[in-house]
Formats: sequence, structure tokens, C-alpha cells
Amino acid sequence: MKKLFLLFILISAAGFSQNKFIEVEVRDTIALIPESFEYILEVHNNSPVVIDEDENYNYDPIAEREKYKANSIILEQLLKSQKYNYSSLEDSNYSIGGFSYLSNNGLIVYLKTRNDILKLKDLVSSLNFVSGSVGKVFYANEFTAEDTLIKKLIAKAKQKANLIASSSGLKLGAVIEVREVKEMDNFMYNLHDTYAVVGSGQSLSMRGDTLTGSLSKALVVKFAAQ
Repeated sequence: MKKLFLLFILISAAGFSQNKFIEVEVRDTIALIPESFEYILEVHNNSPVVIDEDENYNYDPIAEREKYKANSIILEQLLKSQKYNYSSLEDSNYSIGGFSYLSNNGLIVYLKTRNDILKLKDLVSSLNFVSGSVGKVFYANEFTAEDTLIKKLIAKAKQKANLIASSSGLKLGAVIEVREVKEMDNFMYNLHDTYAVVGSGQSLSMRGDTLTGSLSKALVVKFAAQ
């Protein structure tokens, strides 16, 4: 009986030692290079709403729609005269970072640089029925940047885990699990006419006069230990 009990302890100890692991969480960010932009020009109806003596609104949906259409034609003619490439919001289910664009009264203009954005804003500044904001952003190094960031995070995790192992009298083994941590729910805000999407890992911000993108990730990396 004593031999059986001792054997059970040895087997349990061996099983426990095989299940040792060190788990660390690491976070980092890498720069993204904006390559092109979709700039949203939203068309508004600048007709004032008037309430008569009987407190009735002078709202006529057909007339309002015609006004939108007339304003859209003016905007399109202006863009055509400057040879801009664009499409209609009405023909697309436009979304930014998972958020649907609420208005379909306007145009999506395709641009290459921030200077293009500034020129476009200057061009439409005389139209009091148009407002603009950056929509989707496309990055030159988006996919290679993600690969680089993941490798950087795993190396960072290994360095951190090695420190824990040496402080605990353990020897660090191979990576046995990697999982991405969702840092926060997606949300979107508009800062100086620049939409920044946070939560998907990508964001766009102004640094001085430069639009700069970034990609952030958080990983939990589990290492075997003995």
C-alpha cells in the first residue's frame, strides 16, 4: 500500500511539473504609412425651416429632396471641372471601422495625399451646403506592419517570460499558446475633420501638419516552463 501511495505521489508530481507554464501579456504599436484616402463630402439642405403662426413647419419632403439633388449637381460639376475621381454615397453601404455612415447625401472622393485633402477642402469651402471629413484610410505597409508587430510582441513576451523564469528558478520552454487581447470596443471620433477608429487596432491622428497612422496590438503569450 505504501509503495502504491508513493507511486501515486510521484506520478502526480511528474504530471504537475509537465503542466508548468509562464503566461505574459504584452502591448506595442507600430507606425502605418497612409497611402490613400476616401474623403466624404456630405451635402446638406441649407434652406431654413420656418414655423408659421399656427406652428406648422414648412417642411416639404419632395421639395427638400429636389434641393438636395440640385446641391449635389453643383458639387459634382465642381469636382468634374477639377477632374476628381468620386462616387456617390447613395450607391454604397458606407461604413468606417464597422460603423455605418448615417447619411447617403453626398460623395466619396478618392485622394492620395494630405495636400490633396487640403486642396479639396479649399475648393468646396465656398459651398455652404457641403461638409467634409476623412473616411477610410488605406496604408502602404498595413500587412507587413502587422507581421513585424506580431514578431516584435512575441520577442518582447519571451524577454519578459525569461525574466520571470530566472527569478522563479525555472527554465523557459517553447511557446505553447498565443492569443490576441481585445483592448476595447470599437468607437469612432472626429478630430479636426479626421476620423480615428480605435479598437480595431488602427488609428489615424494629426502630428503637426502630418497625418500619421498606427497599428496597436496586445497579445497573451504562454510558454512552457520546467
